[in-house]
Amino acid sequence: MRKTEPRVLIVTGGLLTPSDRALGTALRKQVVQWRASEGAWLDLAIKLTAAEPLLLTRLARARTRDPDVREYFSAPPDEVPELTEVCLATLLEAESIVWECATVGELFDDPAGIERKLARANVVFASSTLLRDLGELSVVVARLRRPHLRLVVGGALVGLFGDAWEGEPGVDVVAVGYGEWLVPSLADWLRSGAAAPTPPPLGRLRRGRHSLFLHSGVPTSRDLDWLPLPDWRLAERAHGRRFRTVHYESVRGCPYRCAFCNYPYLFDDSRFRWKSAERIVADWTRYASEGVELVSCLDSLFTMPKRRLEALCYGLIAAAVPVRWAAYARTSDLCDAATVALMRRAGCVEVQIGLESGDDGQLSAMDKYCTSDQNARALDLCRTEGLTTVVSLIVGYPGETAATLDTTARFLEAHPPDFFFLATFSTRAPAVPVLSSESRARFGLRTVENRRAVAPYWTHHTMSCAEVPAKVRALHRHLVRGRVSLDAAAFYDGLRSYRHHQRAGLLAFQAQAMEPGPLVARVFDLAHDAVTRRLRAEVARAFA
Repeated sequence: MRKTEPRVLIVTGGLLTPSDRALGTALRKQVVQWRASEGAWLDLAIKLTAAEPLLLTRLARARTRDPDVREYFSAPPDEVPELTEVCLATLLEAESIVWECATVGELFDDPAGIERKLARANVVFASSTLLRDLGELSVVVARLRRPHLRLVVGGALVGLFGDAWEGEPGVDVVAVGYGEWLVPSLADWLRSGAAAPTPPPLGRLRRGRHSLFLHSGVPTSRDLDWLPLPDWRLAERAHGRRFRTVHYESVRGCPYRCAFCNYPYLFDDSRFRWKSAERIVADWTRYASEGVELVSCLDSLFTMPKRRLEALCYGLIAAAVPVRWAAYARTSDLCDAATVALMRRAGCVEVQIGLESGDDGQLSAMDKYCTSDQNARALDLCRTEGLTTVVSLIVGYPGETAATLDTTARFLEAHPPDFFFLATFSTRAPAVPVLSSESRARFGLRTVENRRAVAPYWTHHTMSCAEVPAKVRALHRHLVRGRVSLDAAAFYDGLRSYRHHQRAGLLAFQAQAMEPGPLVARVFDLAHDAVTRRLRAEVARAFA
């Protein structure tokens, strides 16, 4: 490799995203992803289950005259670049490296534009954070690879597989860990012409069969105040528009170890680390001075440590920082009325909660360390204080039965959140606690190891993955027809502009939208039946 001045193209985004507007483009991406995957019938069944309310809602939006519905969906889409893009741009700017940005979506929507950007670059930094399996990664790599380019891939996906993974053909370097340490090492490598990058002081280099693996190492303390502040003015310069909403990160890792979750092990790290309340107040004060109105916190858990949360809220109130904010929270941190009221006074407008189940037995099996009573109190307090709640639920986790799903449905009826996401239990991430030998024996959990599938096949004592799409569809219909909560995916476009006075009208609209004419309903029923039959056959064959 010759010495050269790097010219970097930053590529971020996912193959299939909620921001896809054109049905044709989304279907084309689906076909490409399907061809690159293996054993993908569960993924197809999940997507079909999710697509039904999305499509029916879009059709109903075109017909409705309800003022609440029209007001909700009239808000402009809150399309903000990935935080990864802004972080990389900030780090590259500090290295005086010329950079440009693109999205995975542009590979399909604007191939001519991507070609021009690739021609101007000599290295690509691609993020895998929103890619879901190695099949999707291979699709992206194939569309990015050019003879004159070096290709570096980082992000959450490529950090999942540990040292057992040999890399991806066409990828020169897999970057694992803290980008703040990796980018300077990569910049030195690209400028020097060396055969391989030199790892950061606490890092290491591993040679896989297909790619080099550059690991950053991890900090020696829990303090993250040393992290540079992502400069959103760079993103505004690159995209040619202002961003009133920005993404923010104040922690890495998670203090909890929910049995299904790999988040605590991202960044090649397993310790929980955080920025101080004083640092966050200073960062948000600067963003507010630049015109930011809403900060979307992407942390796994923003409400920990508890003392930091309180200090932050009092600091924001004292400094009169004029930003609203949204964050992920645990219900056990929201059971105190004074805390919820303090968050609201400090500008919090939305909390996203991993509720997962309304059944205490399932919560215990997941190692959630919270109870349905805590979940109920938190949801009720948030409604009292006017905090929008967005909850996620997992269907099919080991131990799931018709009875536990009925308990979850009744819990949500009694304590309705504003929005809900329904997720299917997944065994995609290796080495999470539920996949331990002890857990497998306890639940009779059997899995198909498949890195090229978003949703590998599984079965356990009480349920098979082939049953889950129908369970998800049934629970969704129950929540919609009972006017319990709004489907966050179908109402994604206006979620950040949601106002509580719209709730009744939106719930009525959603219930009507999900009752299409008999012909449309029949088409969806036939499609679900056909995919389910094939899925059952595939799963039976996999576990024969």
